[in-house]
Amino acid sequence: MDKMHFTNYDVAKHNPFERFPPGKYIVAEADDNGEYTLHIRFDNGLGRSSVEKMELLEVVILAFKCQEILELPFGAVWFDLPNHVVDNPSLFNRHVKEMLKRNGLYWKPAKH
Repeated sequence: MDKMHFTNYDVAKHNPFERFPPGKYIVAEADDNGEYTLHIRFDNGLGRSSVEKMELLEVVILAFKCQEILELPFGAVWFDLPNHVVDNPSLFNRHVKEMLKRNGLYWKPAKH
């Protein structure tokens, strides 16, 4: 992706961050198709959301570039990782899933 386009908004009027843990400045939100929108908020009350949708690998790279540029701690970044994304057969998603399993952060409820 050569260029990324963003919409700008006032977080007080449109706040996608209320759906995620408090204190996050960069959030990668998955849709039902497993594609991501990147949301960024600033201390001045403004926010930006990506117009183009991205795959998990793309949004991870962009989120950490933004985190580095804005000099934010790693804890300021949040990735939405629903089952339909980590179960996707792409190589990167499989690696993410295995990492989550190793750290006890991914499991599926037992079928009854």
